[in-house]
Amino acid sequence: MRTGVCPECGSKMIEDAFEEIKELANGSIQLDPVYPAWVCSSFCGYYEKIDEHSDHAGESKGNRVTEKLKKLNFDQLLKLSNVEASSYSFDKYRKNGKKHIIEGFCTSCEKKEYNYSKKSPEFRLSTISHGTHTNDFIDALKTNKPDVSSWHEEAVMFIFESPSGVDKKYTSITYNDVAKKPTHEWYWIHNDKEYAEFPQFFERGKHYGRLVHSMINTFKLKNAYVTNLVKCGLNNEKGEFRGIDHFSSECINNCFENFLKQEINIVQPKVIFSFSKSVKRWVEKLAPGLPVYYLPHPAGREKNKVRKLFYFWELTQGLYDTGILSEEEVSNLALKYINA
Repeated sequence: MRTGVCPECGSKMIEDAFEEIKELANGSIQLDPVYPAWVCSSFCGYYEKIDEHSDHAGESKGNRVTEKLKKLNFDQLLKLSNVEASSYSFDKYRKNGKKHIIEGFCTSCEKKEYNYSKKSPEFRLSTISHGTHTNDFIDALKTNKPDVSSWHEEAVMFIFESPSGVDKKYTSITYNDVAKKPTHEWYWIHNDKEYAEFPQFFERGKHYGRLVHSMINTFKLKNAYVTNLVKCGLNNEKGEFRGIDHFSSECINNCFENFLKQEINIVQPKVIFSFSKSVKRWVEKLAPGLPVYYLPHPAGREKNKVRKLFYFWELTQGLYDTGILSEEEVSNLALKYINA
């Protein structure tokens, strides 16, 4: 596209993506690839596919993924004040005193009355999380930033259940007459980090983001993304929480349609790692056809050598089965793990 003008209506052409999510006859979804394209800004329907073999195609495609994820997280899930969501970064968050300035959030489940547990109605959707990409983890490193130019380009997703109990990282806000507690900290990261590799941070406690970050570094995953199956947590007035089995199916399905379905379509993962059997079942049901590997939730008490080895093996197996890791890489990683 040389002129930058739509030949159909004369409007400006903008760089975006042509994408489609098809619903099949059996109720499942088919995720078509995201095609980089010049799209008419007036949405008349005209578009031109960008040649992904051009010199700037790889960089452009990577930027589009993170930009679209940022827009989803910081303009639709959370609504940040006075920022361009697609260009929001950890560096801007850092300069803002390491705090999101939030003016609103998604209220879709509240509007449809899916926002409470049918098993325990006193538990209602309260805390709100968001997703984080490899680029965000790298940006959070103030020193020793790795050179990711040779890292694996293939996309990988890590999916947890939902936010848990209420703590200091959440802020009470009322938006459209709905009171909730969105995270004002960068979810999964929170503060500046130091470089680490697995099995560092394999410990009991709420260091889930640091654990995933160590996995990203160890397996050199350039396009990894971590998020929750359900973006909001079920909490009572005391701040206690209930797990994924207490969410209504309507709530989970609605959140999937609004967010996880879009995240999967944007990221296009070759493999998904689920941090609970419940998450694995839900992802396999809602997005059939994607390879999903189970990892025990890191909050479990069995933080022993057997569990640590299981994590390493399942990660290696999933990345090898889907063609991301070569046999040589698997061998080298095994030796590195044994000597750790």
